[in-house]
Amino acid sequence: MGHLLRLYQAIVLPKAQYAAIVCHPFGANNHLTKRLQILQNSALRRALGGFRTSPADALHFDSGIAPIGAHLDSFVATQAAELLTGSTFNPAAELARRAFRRPAERYRTPLMRIFCQPFFETVELDALERVSPFPAEPGWDSGIETVILPRDDALALCESLTGSIFEQVWFTDGSRIEGSVGAAAINEQTRLSSQAHLGSDQHHTVYEAELQGILLALKAAEASNIPLFQVTICTSVALASKRKLCSMSDD
Repeated sequence: MGHLLRLYQAIVLPKAQYAAIVCHPFGANNHLTKRLQILQNSALRRALGGFRTSPADALHFDSGIAPIGAHLDSFVATQAAELLTGSTFNPAAELARRAFRRPAERYRTPLMRIFCQPFFETVELDALERVSPFPAEPGWDSGIETVILPRDDALALCESLTGSIFEQVWFTDGSRIEGSVGAAAINEQTRLSSQAHLGSDQHHTVYEAELQGILLALKAAEASNIPLFQVTICTSVALASKRKLCSMSDD
């Protein structure tokens, strides 16, 4: 009967929560809440195989679903907290903060009833972190530069790379031959190389091998125990956009 519970949680509960922040009076057991509770009890009895005389508390305990009144109270309280921490660009968040600062003595809206509950008494708006919808600069540089070029330009750039003992240049490749997938990396200046066999092409892809080749180059450069200023990795990865990843430098 688990599928009936999942169906109830996926279809019925979201409809009961619709606009609850506006129309559900926090803590009230009004006519609508009672009707929803009757509907939930009927659904839980069918899902759990209970009888008409089965206690509602037992149905809630066995199903893990709270009574509809408590569920809606928790839902609207969470939404109210999200409104208080909303961005200054959100008009609803600004109106919620204004209502929180100056609560009405009479004729309170459902939202004001939430703000008057004991668990909101200790909330300080100045101490709340407001979530901005705009991305912020991280304030640091990863030191990784990615260059994507067409095939001819990428070949010309790779041929111009000389490298040195402190600025290593690695060439990597991933391939599939006769049902097997493997990866390799080589430093032409030092003639150091590394390779790995991933396995059958039924369980591995060439794209995975290309990424493994980059990892082999990074591990080999790290294992050289030389203070490196830069590591350049040249690879040919066939991306979904049909473009080529030429080089990636790590300062």
